Amino acid sequence: MLVLDRADKLVEQKQDKVAIGLYRKFLTDYPQSPQISRARLALADCYIREQQFRLASVILESLVTQDRNGPYTGEAAYNLGAVYYKNGDYQRAEGAFAVALPKIQDDAQKLRASYYYARSLSENQKPVKAKEFFLDVIAAAKSDDQKLLAERSRLELADIRIAAGEISEAIEDLDVLAKSAGNEVIQKEAMVKAGMGAALLGQAERSRELLDRAGDFEKDHPQRNLVLVANLLNAGNEGKHEEVLNLYSVISQDIPDLWKSRMLLAVGRANQETGARDDAIRIYRIVESRYPKLQESVQAGFGRLQIIEKRGDADFPDAVADFVRNAVGSFPGHPLISQSRRLVADWHFRRAELLPEKPDTIEIMAAHYKSAGEALSALVGADEGTQQKAIYSKGRAEQLNGSRDKATFFFEGVSNGKPGEELVEKSLLQMARIALSSDKPQEALASFERLSADSPITE
Repeated sequence: MLVLDRADKLVEQKQDKVAIGLYRKFLTDYPQSPQISRARLALADCYIREQQFRLASVILESLVTQDRNGPYTGEAAYNLGAVYYKNGDYQRAEGAFAVALPKIQDDAQKLRASYYYARSLSENQKPVKAKEFFLDVIAAAKSDDQKLLAERSRLELADIRIAAGEISEAIEDLDVLAKSAGNEVIQKEAMVKAGMGAALLGQAERSRELLDRAGDFEKDHPQRNLVLVANLLNAGNEGKHEEVLNLYSVISQDIPDLWKSRMLLAVGRANQETGARDDAIRIYRIVESRYPKLQESVQAGFGRLQIIEKRGDADFPDAVADFVRNAVGSFPGHPLISQSRRLVADWHFRRAELLPEKPDTIEIMAAHYKSAGEALSALVGADEGTQQKAIYSKGRAEQLNGSRDKATFFFEGVSNGKPGEELVEKSLLQMARIALSSDKPQEALASFERLSADSPITE
């Protein structure tokens, strides 16, 4: 065992490169030694300190999978999670920390594992479970080092609350943290996050006040980047679209997804408002594709629909159908789903109304009216005017397709509305036309007589 002792001594002397050779020799010469797992763990630690993470992960993975109940499994799983976390592989980090937590005996190491497990969960879009473990860290922290982890956990909890829409509550928590934290870095980060939260609420003045309290940061400091993002959001809320675009040009893209998605959404809107429609669509598509589990993806998709609709693109209905399908899958009940259905319904209705009623256009008109009626009928909690428009559209579709009785049934439902309203008048007119074409002059006359005296249709 002399080789193992020499390797351990070299590690104490911070000579990891030399120690690696001795540990490898020990593993080769003594494959049946009861110290084999400890030597493999020590070798992996050397690789980590030497930044050779791939070699370290191979050793640690074998330790965790081949000796799941061994005395070093907990520490190996923790180190493996740390390697994955450092390299941004949060899915694997989550799995490794989950293995480590029940096996770690040291309270301080277990607290660190809980923190990084929660961070991995948060990165993997599992906020509820992440919140549970952050709260555990806060409750268990005792020493000064542990209190620093607790304060960092409070910062992470603020992000979770902001993402969940609990922005005002998060700002209050951050304000308290900024005053109570024992670390100046935490204090300043709390103020920056609070300022960003205020920006999300559209409270530009309060946001700037909070950001000013955080003070200045050096040019390459990550918090300075977040301050710029908050200023960009404030400019967007104030309609300063050129300022939004100018700030975007100097902001590093290395910011958390929670803020990047909101920043890109604001940039997309600024491009949309300044007439740069192609740039707006490009940015909106980035938000939709990168952040499908964030509500900003729905807002970006709707912004893109507005541009397509204004351009008069023929594929607008298909774009709406794709948007609704994706939005319903991630955010059922989102109000922009109904608004998109109303947009496409109005699009179909306008085209149907603009077409002349001729033999070569009747089929197209009927299809537009049918689509308008279906889209409007799909709206939940629609007002009376919307319901009437849906029924009228269905009636016109049936009328153009030759189903006179069905058409009359729909038109009668609308004609009982408030006299003088446009759709009421139009329904009466169509009922009269159907009656005349069916050789029923008395029914036609009755419909004409119900038309309002000042209706433009009677002129």
